[in-house]
Amino acid sequence: MWSPTNPTLPAKTIHHIPPGAFISDIRWIESMNRLLILQTDRTAYVYDCAVLGRSRRNATLKVFKGIDNFTRDFTKQKPLAYRYQEKSIEFKSDHGFGPDMVAQLRGEEKRKRRRGDRQDDDTNTHHEKELVGTEAIPLYDLHGTTMAVDYAPWSGAYLYGTDGGVVNYYSSRRVDSMDEEHINKPLNKWKPHTGWVTKVQAVASLDGFISSSTDETIQILNIEKSQSYIRMRDSTSVQSIHGLAKRDNRGVFGFDYSPELNLLVSWGENRKFIVWNPLTATLLFHRMDHTSPLAHVMFKPGHQLISVSVDKTIKIWDTRTFRCLQTLVDKQTRLSEDHFTCLAWDDKRKTIITGSSAPVLFRTRSIQERLEAGISIHKQISGHVRPVNIVPH
Repeated sequence: MWSPTNPTLPAKTIHHIPPGAFISDIRWIESMNRLLILQTDRTAYVYDCAVLGRSRRNATLKVFKGIDNFTRDFTKQKPLAYRYQEKSIEFKSDHGFGPDMVAQLRGEEKRKRRRGDRQDDDTNTHHEKELVGTEAIPLYDLHGTTMAVDYAPWSGAYLYGTDGGVVNYYSSRRVDSMDEEHINKPLNKWKPHTGWVTKVQAVASLDGFISSSTDETIQILNIEKSQSYIRMRDSTSVQSIHGLAKRDNRGVFGFDYSPELNLLVSWGENRKFIVWNPLTATLLFHRMDHTSPLAHVMFKPGHQLISVSVDKTIKIWDTRTFRCLQTLVDKQTRLSEDHFTCLAWDDKRKTIITGSSAPVLFRTRSIQERLEAGISIHKQISGHVRPVNIVPH
């Protein structure tokens, strides 16, 4: 977790994953100011963002753990969710540390502080991680690897998407009874896809959820009626090879839905993003202006769209004319492992936040702001504040 006002400060670790698992999805529940972290081992953590910056232990509100039928029949005990937890050890003689060990541990702490891993200056304390187990709320009949998650605030339930194309619908209430009549089974489950569920998003205005998958489809499903009424698939990915029609299967890695504009944008592992009308499943527009595969696309307030590619190029589009308004490029040297993977928009500070090995901020200004500041509109279109001296192609 980084500071929003000064991202150059060292990051604070808020969640340590256990061995053999990795984080598959992170969602912020805006209505409750909660942070939802999903792991591939069918474990989900809910943190309170109000106290997360002060104490990680007190910020943990709920822990959910998926249980299959075999584990459920094998044991009747409540499941444990394992994660690493930091602990501090002071450099004292009663801990059994010799002079050489104390010097080595202090050297490690100094190197961590130089890299920005630690924020404290206590050289008499060594920090290490231990594996601890936390009692979790069981989620029965949750099979496969959990890849995507979201929270439906109007029903108080969680949506879990798995690698089998299944979306599970669980209540968020805590079930303390282990009786067969009260176990936490899914309220409903659907199989809208044949591939991995890459993203699931609950939408109150649609009274349902939107899901995307590696099978190239996007589904909109009504939870109350328990049926899919919109299915979107890119028809432009069909290519002709030696006179035969062949589909260029790239999958749908993500999407973003704008209730204000009633538009949906999706992207895969290629350079193309597609803008849809989600109510009619109509393809409105698609562009392939990036020179590298897309990493993330999202809507921005003010009828604008932001797309970012792995080569650290950001483009801002007008959703009314579908023209590129501005192009931003990171001037730092790009390494093979240091590329943009996601982005977010800070409306309060009018800043684009991109995810890499560390956050990178890009500040944008509207045409009206530049006119008031006496800056020509031409510079806003080019994206530079000084004359361009080279344009490599």
